[in-house]
Amino acid sequence: MSNIEQIVYKNIMMMIEDNLQILIRNRDSCLYRFSKFCDDLKDIELEDDVKINQRLLTIFTEESLYALLNADFLYDFRDIE
Repeated sequence: MSNIEQIVYKNIMMMIEDNLQILIRNRDSCLYRFSKFCDDLKDIELEDDVKINQRLLTIFTEESLYALLNADFLYDFRDIE
């Protein structure tokens, strides 16, 4: 990737991460499977590196993208940091 592509990529990923964290904290209904998976495992002592199988990871990714695309607004916190 060129330098400008890396800069744009980094900023896009930051915006996605920030907004996905908001949706997760707010228990957005679009993240049903993600939330259920996490709720089901919340009382289990987990290691830092939990392996999520490909099928679930694909489901969570699709769910996350859907939630982000259907959000009323995507917040930009870059100036706050």
